[in-house]
Amino acid sequence: MRKGTKYSLYKAFKPCTQDFNAESGVYFIDGGYLLQRVIWKRGSTFPSICDNYVTYVCTKYKSTALVLFYGYPENETIGGTPEEHRNKCQVK
Repeated sequence: MRKGTKYSLYKAFKPCTQDFNAESGVYFIDGGYLLQRVIWKRGSTFPSICDNYVTYVCTKYKSTALVLFYGYPENETIGGTPEEHRNKCQVK
């Protein structure tokens, strides 16, 4: 999105006039964000890494969190996906 359109998009949203109860809300968490937040120890196994993710999410967001991983097709290699993402994001 171009810099000039961000402000107009922001103005399209109306302010929330109701109180928000965080206890009854649901958190949607970007799985890519978690990749940056959770520390992996060298030599960790997949179950260990997975347990670390679950512990982090349960500690920070309780049981009302949904983690979404998107943009990573199952048949793609990890190296190919960021390049494709960059190509899609380029402004023409």
